[in-house]
Formats: sequence, structure tokens, C-alpha cells
Amino acid sequence: MTRTLANVFVVLVLILTPRFAFAEIEGGEGNESLSDGRMPKGAGAIINHLDRIAWWEGDGGPFHAEGLSDTLAMNEIVTAFGKFDVKTRRIVVHDGIGQSYWLNMQQSEMKEAAKIDWTFLVWPEGKWENSRWMFSRRKEPPREKPDLPAQIDVYTANIRWADVIVPAGIQVIDERLEAHGFKAADGIVIGGHVKELVDGQPMVATVHAQRIETKKGQGYVYTDLAQSKSDSAGKWVLKNLPPAWIRIVVEADGFVPRVVGYAHCFDQPQWHSFDAGLIRAISLSGRVTDQSGTPLADVDVRLDDVIVAKGDETGDRYESPSNFRFKTDADGRFHSNQVLAGKATVWLHKSGYSMGGLGRSVTLPTKELELQLMKAGSIRVTVDFNGQKRPKEYMVELEPEGGNAVRKYGGSATIDAKNVFTFENVPPGKYVVKGHPNPSTEQEVTEALEIDLQGSNAVNVTIKAK
Repeated sequence: MTRTLANVFVVLVLILTPRFAFAEIEGGEGNESLSDGRMPKGAGAIINHLDRIAWWEGDGGPFHAEGLSDTLAMNEIVTAFGKFDVKTRRIVVHDGIGQSYWLNMQQSEMKEAAKIDWTFLVWPEGKWENSRWMFSRRKEPPREKPDLPAQIDVYTANIRWADVIVPAGIQVIDERLEAHGFKAADGIVIGGHVKELVDGQPMVATVHAQRIETKKGQGYVYTDLAQSKSDSAGKWVLKNLPPAWIRIVVEADGFVPRVVGYAHCFDQPQWHSFDAGLIRAISLSGRVTDQSGTPLADVDVRLDDVIVAKGDETGDRYESPSNFRFKTDADGRFHSNQVLAGKATVWLHKSGYSMGGLGRSVTLPTKELELQLMKAGSIRVTVDFNGQKRPKEYMVELEPEGGNAVRKYGGSATIDAKNVFTFENVPPGKYVVKGHPNPSTEQEVTEALEIDLQGSNAVNVTIKAK
């Protein structure tokens, strides 16, 4: 059985706010044989193993297979992995039982039907090109294909790992409690090290383990579950945490707080590790105006793709628990003492206005940021089903003239119960609107309707479903 899932948010695919993203996830249950010429040589022996119970694949990510096996079958899978034709192969060993992402997408609880003993991850040929941002420290994509590791995660509740023979050339990462000096009575254990990024020295810092919960409407609520202090060697640990979706935040006086990772902790003993590097805080100020130079109040200012200028050898983005988010005052000014020296992209949001494309790249520190928004309009799309039965899910697409491209505005969204969706804060320009069921065939896509949006106008259009 194969299904295709997609989110229901407006998608500014290329653009105005990276907080929204559109991705279809295709997958299925069972062990029906899959054939895909994009896979590296040898992948089929694992993907189509009789013990596979589910598989899934996202638009811009790798392929995943998930299965239930005993020790004998795991030896078969690992032997096949030893013949697998990729540069980097690794096995990560875990305590307990795993959970199928496909069979338990909400990851809200340990579901009996979603239990698994292993997962297999592999990148199909060409897939990385759709996700270049994942392999780049800057907005520019890497010029050469990166190393794309293949990985097997093994959960040892039903597998005697000591009896599994691992062929030469495979890296093994042991994430079981016993490998880190802990025992099952310690329950859910999270630990790591903290250092100062610039000089690499260990540092004393406060570590927060926070429960993540969704709130009504949108967004999340973060509640402290436990705290720890790193010692003089930078080491910290938290034991017997409750099962939860957890965020790890590290902070110290004079440094920019940092979100260093996330973990889905189910009700079973397990180990998670998070190393962190902090950098000293600096100040940032600026002003936002409209095209006439008039200051704009209540503008959301946010830094994204924040990269440390020096010392971050991993190239990871620096994520702040505040999301580096500020608000302009009545004079259009904003200020923060909690930013860092490095590279970032500035995004602005105010209802009725638009940046007109990608965010602005900046190098910090800088004396003063002068930023500008333009008046924007809206496009309200109504779908006429001509008396036909409406599909369960129907999407409308807004494309800029000439098609989607990196520096243009475009989006997709699911219509509401009244067969309507309104694209807000659309910059002036020419656009094309189309509609289709989700999932759909080419024959179900509507005729393209051209729109010329002028200034801050509100445009109403109707498209006829096929």
C-alpha cells in the first residue's frame, strides 16, 4: 500500500518565510518488493528484505526502510550492508525498541504496531541536489557532491548485538547506555560537553532539558523538565528524564544561548548525547521603513541561517531559543544584545507588506541595519467544482511569471471548507494560479490563470476544477 502525504500550510516555496515548508512524504506498509534504479548498488538486498514492515521517502531527503528482525536476520542485513556500494557506511546501536516513523508519524506514544528493530537510510542518486542547503554553510550550494552516508540503526531489545558479525569497513557507533557508563536503572539519560567556540576551551554552563508541546493554532510551548551544570571539563549529564519530546538549550552569562538538539524520548532506557559550543554575545540595532522612508512599527525582525564567523568547525547553524527574533518600536527601530559575530539572513514580516523576495544577507557585527518593506497585496483563490464531488484534499498553486525560481515568490496551499484560500502579503507582479487534487495526475491540473497584481490591491479569482 502506497500513500502520499503533504502538509496543509501555505507554502512560500522559495521564499518569504522559511518557517513554512512544503514536502510530500511517500511511503507504504509491508514488504512488497520495490524497484528503484536511483538506488546505489546493493541497496535492494536491504530495502526488499522480507522483514521490512514499512518504508518512506520525502521530497528532499533520503529513503528509509523499517523492519522487525531477530539476530539471525540482522546478520543477513549487516552482511548485505558490507557489500553496499557507498563510500561511508555506519551502524548505530541503540537500547530498547525502535518506532516506525511511517506507522507512528505523530510520535506521541509507543504504539505496538509501530515497533521496529531496525531502520535503513540511503540517499537515492540525484536526491541530494534537491537538498543542497543541508550540505552548505552558506546559501550557495556546494560545488561538488558531498559524502552521503548510508546508515542502519539497530535496536537491541530483540537482537543480541554481541552475536552480530560486522564486516570490515563499516563504522559502528554504540549509543547504548552501557557503552557510556550507565545502566538500565538510569532510564532516559542525556549528556554532553560544552566548550567556547572561539578557543575550544571547556566551559561551565547551564543545560536545560525542555518538554516540547504543540499549542493551539500554531507554534510550540517549551517547559523545563530538568537542569544540569557542566563541570570544569565541560561535561554534563541528566538521568531518569520522563518520556517526552525534548529540546536541549545551553546558556551561560555573556554568551548567546543555543539550542543544541532535540530528542524523542520514549518510555524505555536510552542514551542521547549533545555537545555544544557557545559564542560571546554582541549587539545589533537597526531601523525598518517603507519605500517612502516612513518608519514601520511592530515589524517582526528575525535572523535565520546564523553561522558563526570563527571557531565552528562543524559548520552547524547557530539556533537560538529566541529564534533571534525582535520587534520594531514606534520609530521603526529594533535592538538586541543577544546576537553573534558571523553571517545571517534577515527576514521581515508585517501584515500588508513584503520584502519582495529572499531575505537580506548580512555580516555581523554591523553599525546599523537599514531595512525596507514594500506594500503588498493579496490573491484570494476560489475553486469551482462544477457540481462534481470535491476531492478529500485540493491544493492551489501560485507561481511567479516564468515559473518558480530561487529569487521569486511562489506558494502552494490547501483550500478550506469553503473551497477558498487567500495568499497574503504578495509582492506586486505577474503570477499564474493553478489547482489540483492531492495526490493528482497531470490531467487533473486546471488551466493556468494569469494575474497581474498591482501594488497593495486585493485580487479575487476563481478557477474551475477538472
